Amino acid sequence: KIHADDYFKKILAAIIAEAQMVDTPREKVHTRMAIVDKTLYYDLGTNDWKFIRVAQEKIEVVDYSEDMPVFRRAQTLSRQMNPSFDGNGALDELVRLLRIKDSEVFIIHLATMFLPHITTPIMSFDGAAGSMKTTTTGAIKRIVDPSGSESEDNCTAMSRSEDLVLQLFNRYMSSFDNVTGIDQLASDILCRAVTGSSNIRRELYTNSDEVVMNIKTKIVMNGIVVIPEFPDLQDRMVSYDRYPIEQNDRLTGEQLRQKLDALLPSVLGNILTILQKAIACKVDVSPKTRLAEFEVWGEKISQSMGNEPGMFLQKFYEKQRQTSIAARDVHPIVAAIEKMMEDREEYENTTSRCFSELKTVAHSMEIESDSRFVQFPKAPNKLREEITKVIPILGKIGITVDFSSYTKADGKYTKNSSIITIKKQPSPSSLLGFDE
Repeated sequence: KIHADDYFKKILAAIIAEAQMVDTPREKVHTRMAIVDKTLYYDLGTNDWKFIRVAQEKIEVVDYSEDMPVFRRAQTLSRQMNPSFDGNGALDELVRLLRIKDSEVFIIHLATMFLPHITTPIMSFDGAAGSMKTTTTGAIKRIVDPSGSESEDNCTAMSRSEDLVLQLFNRYMSSFDNVTGIDQLASDILCRAVTGSSNIRRELYTNSDEVVMNIKTKIVMNGIVVIPEFPDLQDRMVSYDRYPIEQNDRLTGEQLRQKLDALLPSVLGNILTILQKAIACKVDVSPKTRLAEFEVWGEKISQSMGNEPGMFLQKFYEKQRQTSIAARDVHPIVAAIEKMMEDREEYENTTSRCFSELKTVAHSMEIESDSRFVQFPKAPNKLREEITKVIPILGKIGITVDFSSYTKADGKYTKNSSIITIKKQPSPSSLLGFDE
């Protein structure tokens, strides 16, 4: 029967009231994927609510039941193809189709996108116009969390300000196309979305009720140059280069879609098979970055694929170091500190003297530190603020910075003056015993 909206609202209100009166426990609500008790559930998005259940003993398609985690479906969730477990080289073929460099790290990164409970870094692609950025981003979205069968269905513009929270909340994976700039607010929201956080929004403009949105999501994005200004976001991002497209290798959008359609079931089957092994795999990893879960699970997935222990970590740390090198153009203070520490293991001085030395070094490197267009501290009292921003970048290249107040009255420094201490430390790769 067809009833008015109020009819259903009253019934729902009665159910909620009864649940509250009998102290019904709250359940975590999942979108697209969930992992509970070492079992992965993947919502295929079908009308009859079929799921893929990945357990240690077998992988199977099952009906949705009360014994499974609670799922919801947002409007953007679309049907996924059934996986095929016949083709073993599908992931390598996918890498060739998308022309991805650093294929080992990319495949492992892609597999971690199917683990909703871990912190997974943002996957980013940059390049000139016509370099398949949108196509690649849409392909990743289709593999993990499709919103349709066409490339344009699986790529969206990044919303601004607080609307970005709602955009992230309604998707297991968000795929942002042609990102041209990320401001401080968007950077903070993306960082919280990767790590996991609660976001509070007003329910309606007509009342004061609040809605709490718990977000821990996966993100893929592209742009001409995707090097965010803010180190916290840089620290949560892995960028992938691609081989250039030769004149004779270019495919039409329809040709590429057909190839991906044919490949996708086997790609999905390969990833689920790898994850089945990884869930049962045990590794001994001492994480070196804030992406600790990604390091542990990346190594588990890598070894489940038959790679040597430590291979993934070596390549991941190298990519992190490359990101830090690229960030020097955005934060020239990093290059100046690295130059100043070339022939030193440790440096200690007052903040004001350090500022003078860094300015001298910057001028010798032809960095226009006085220009308002260059992000370089313009006064000693701004040095701490600027260096604090880039501490994650410095850490990746083996440099630590500490600030303190000098409390002694021994004449070495003025009492209560601000002291900066810079030290060289082993990089994550060298700590593992790998060559730089």
